[in-house]
Amino acid sequence: MTPVRHAPYLTLLLGALAALPPLAIDMGLPAHGAIAVALGVAEPRIGLTLSLFMVGFACAQLVAGPISDRFGRRPMLLAGTALFALAGLGCAFAASLPGLLALRAVQGAGAGAAVVMVFASVRDLFEGAEARMRLSSVAMVLSIAPVVAPAIGAQVLAGFGWRAVFGVLALAGGGLCLGVGLGFRESHTRRDPTALEPARLKANHLLWLRHRTSPLFALINAFCFGGLFAWVAASPLVLMGIYGVSGTVYGALFAITALGIMAGSATNRMLAKRGVPGAVALRAGLFLSATACCGVLVLTLFGQPPLALLMPLLVANCCSLGLVSSNATAAALQPFGAMAGVAAALGGSIQMLGGAVAGGMSTALIGIVGLPGLGAMMAAASLTALGLRALILRRSPAV
Repeated sequence: MTPVRHAPYLTLLLGALAALPPLAIDMGLPAHGAIAVALGVAEPRIGLTLSLFMVGFACAQLVAGPISDRFGRRPMLLAGTALFALAGLGCAFAASLPGLLALRAVQGAGAGAAVVMVFASVRDLFEGAEARMRLSSVAMVLSIAPVVAPAIGAQVLAGFGWRAVFGVLALAGGGLCLGVGLGFRESHTRRDPTALEPARLKANHLLWLRHRTSPLFALINAFCFGGLFAWVAASPLVLMGIYGVSGTVYGALFAITALGIMAGSATNRMLAKRGVPGAVALRAGLFLSATACCGVLVLTLFGQPPLALLMPLLVANCCSLGLVSSNATAAALQPFGAMAGVAAALGGSIQMLGGAVAGGMSTALIGIVGLPGLGAMMAAASLTALGLRALILRRSPAV
């Protein structure tokens, strides 16, 4: 099976590939307590599995991007999904926390190699409003993962134990590897034979870093994702630890917030289809994020707010990411067609590192000051993203 470039299969496949990180992260969240007991460590230390996954994810993109500019996107997709599957299998048999952490980093590297190819492939095939629409469609597919992953993880945990969670992830990686092998046609037809030469690598990286706006758009993505991941990383501690909800209720509440990403992505796709400029949708998303995150901070400063008040703000912040991410990514990649692999890798690694830092800081702050730590991290990230947008307008008012 070889899909044409505009076939729904391609969107579904790219969306499923982009969903590897949220699937790998969110499925394991309900199992943190069980893993801690099985490996004989304190539960907060299991949070390191998220950070190591994201570090592996970020670093792998920096390697996979340039390689794909030289040899194509398809080989890296196959390698990344295969590595993800094998590492997941290894996690299922991990006997110690250090072993689990190492394998999660490898699993993150596999996911990173695959995901950066998704965005590079979209840049290979589409431009302008069409690229924004395709990225929004991919985001709608991948947003299904955080909706269903915690519930799936909770059910697998209840029925088969925490090791089976990683077994399911291994099967998902293997299935996607098969899907790429059977149905993905190479998108990068203008390969650069010098892409891996040191001088060329340096020139490509400097070209991106010195661009007036692309690194700033990538930083906007990073801080918005950081605001989201501050909540994702802290969600088991907040919902199950502070609010005392069950694993099943936790999965349902997490799914509700994740639906916000789907709603934001669907709205962004509709706006792009109607010719609304990406800058307008991006600005709306940034203001929505800042409003929601500052609202979380205000609520938590006055004690433990009812979930009925907290949840709508968390959903609104997730919705803002659906508006921000596709537009910021398209703007960051647009000037770099021939070196889309490098551009996507740099932007993606910055985004994931931002999430890793924000997630770690959020859980640490909650341990020190309680719920206001979550609000402070989310508000700081969203307001910084808004400030970066103002800086872009000063540098290039037309962007």
